Amino acid sequence: MRVKKSNFYRVIVNFLRSFNPFKNPIVAVILGFFFGGFGVDRFYQGSYFLGFLKLALLIIGFVTAFIFIGVFILWGLGIYVLIDLFFVYKAVQRDNYHKILLVLE
Repeated sequence: MRVKKSNFYRVIVNFLRSFNPFKNPIVAVILGFFFGGFGVDRFYQGSYFLGFLKLALLIIGFVTAFIFIGVFILWGLGIYVLIDLFFVYKAVQRDNYHKILLVLE
């Protein structure tokens, strides 16, 4: 029994349009640029542990800033946020590819 490609394609497209599981990597980078210290980019991507880690570092940095230790924590967080802009882009792309592969299996 042969399945028509057009029917298969239509089923896949309708399935993907039904709940749009994909996330835009550009949106993740923009969120990371403006709200990266709060971990919003990682929450958007779905990596909640890294989002909470960034948020915890921000809170600890502000709380301990008066003893000058927090300045180093905030400085390190700033470097981590800049580096993470590149990683979150690839992570969102990788998650989207995995979602496509799950549908096609």
